[in-house]
Amino acid sequence: MLAQFAVRHEQGGSTLEDLVQDMVGVTVANFRANVGVLRASLQHTREGMWRVIKASGDRHRKAFVDLIAPVLDLPAPVAKMRVLFAYQALAGVLVHATLNNPGPLELADEALPTELVRLVHSYLVAN
Repeated sequence: MLAQFAVRHEQGGSTLEDLVQDMVGVTVANFRANVGVLRASLQHTREGMWRVIKASGDRHRKAFVDLIAPVLDLPAPVAKMRVLFAYQALAGVLVHATLNNPGPLELADEALPTELVRLVHSYLVAN
């Protein structure tokens, strides 16, 4: 999924809206496809159990920063931090939905990606 994301946006012609929509879509799909593994990893306390999940997140963060930060109208260090924090917030919502499922939207809810796109995009363009 991540490699396809990079290919879809490597030419630099994507809008921020396209990039955010795809970033959220890739991330939600990844959580949905791996919900059992993620839930087990998040609940497990054995040292090192989280390394594989963190490495995957690191690859996602790098790809998202490389492709999204340049389209933000911000100085490069600020743009990088914005994308990293947007991903942290996105992943946090998904982790919470995976572990606790408090609602109002569940991980499987079709409205979840739409609301997450709104959340991430609003943050990235906020003053």
